[in-house]
Amino acid sequence: MYIATAVNGLKTVTNHPMADNIYEKITAISKSTNTGMILDFSMLREGDEKLLQLLQSAIKNQQAVQFTYTNNSGETRKHFVEPIAVIYKWYAWYLLSYNPSKRDYRTYKLVRMECVCKTEDKFSKEHKPARDILNEYGKSYQGKNISVKVRLRCRGNAIHRIKEYLNGQVVETLEDETAIMEIHIGESEQWWIGVVLSQGKDVEVIEPEHIKERIIHCAKDFLFLYGKL
Repeated sequence: MYIATAVNGLKTVTNHPMADNIYEKITAISKSTNTGMILDFSMLREGDEKLLQLLQSAIKNQQAVQFTYTNNSGETRKHFVEPIAVIYKWYAWYLLSYNPSKRDYRTYKLVRMECVCKTEDKFSKEHKPARDILNEYGKSYQGKNISVKVRLRCRGNAIHRIKEYLNGQVVETLEDETAIMEIHIGESEQWWIGVVLSQGKDVEVIEPEHIKERIIHCAKDFLFLYGKL
């Protein structure tokens, strides 16, 4: 019955008729679908539902897609790729694809993709399953977006907030009731910095040093923006 629960959760993400059909077939041959668990991922498709459906259609029909993409550096370019799979990672949707001009597999963050459309071009080659491609090419979901372990010193309610928002793990509890915590973030991602800074003096980045420097740089930018420095 956990299969039925998972498929029902998938329905909330994709809103795809195929997921409905699979769920109906599973429940039809099952005596009970009550697992005491409900998976509601509907928030994952907010703002991305039409794009997800377009990409899923292109993947199924092996059609290339083109779009405009703005990277972390603010550079905007047009891309022509062969979509392999959509992936939810680092709290965001990504497109795993093959770039024929680069002859390499790349990932693109959906929220940074604009003017996405299917083309009449079919795939230029047969591709391995998405999981095999990721294992072979990628410890990354976004090119150089390597996972980095960050150690934090947290106090009070910030301990619970880091657990909740960043999936932080307490690795040591100190005598002054602070906690040393570890989180794993995407090297090129920025969103988690806002979570850390929002905790004020209750969260301190201990290591690695280059991540600590990023936090300091962001804090200085805020102070300059508001005329405090």
